[in-house]
Amino acid sequence: MTKLTVINNALPAEGQPTMTSLEMVDYINAVAGKASESVTVEQLECCLHLLESARKISSGSYHHLYKAVYCHITSLIGSKLTELNSVDCEGGIYLIEFNDGNIKIGMTQTNFAERLRVIKNQTAASVIQYDFMQCEHPSAIETLLHRRFANLRGNGEFFYADYEAVKNEALMLINRQN
Repeated sequence: MTKLTVINNALPAEGQPTMTSLEMVDYINAVAGKASESVTVEQLECCLHLLESARKISSGSYHHLYKAVYCHITSLIGSKLTELNSVDCEGGIYLIEFNDGNIKIGMTQTNFAERLRVIKNQTAASVIQYDFMQCEHPSAIETLLHRRFANLRGNGEFFYADYEAVKNEALMLINRQN
């Protein structure tokens, strides 16, 4: 794999491949997509620990990059846990509002209380409020919500939207389904 230098107020060495922070996020997206099938939850949790250690010793200039990687890893963990626990579980949509202004719009086929515990442990921000709405075909509802609020997307399943507006939209979609 080619060693990359992220451009961040510093000039790279002559001839060394470079990319901006946004290009790096796109690169991480591509790598995460290819690796997501073979990696385990334990490996992903180890990556989170290493990422947090690296963030603590960095100058803070890569804050957005760390956040992007963090969001990807936590999303992959959530997907893996859903895969592992999808048998005989009631599915639904969940909304979680964090104190950093983000709202996570997600779905689970597992026990929501366990999913919430995992998210709380993996997210630096504190949870302000949350709702779980049981429904059939939660993946379809989640996709519709992600599309509806796409212009307010932060990263992955995180959105800068009004919590009540998202909740009302979710309830409307679920009611339409019934």
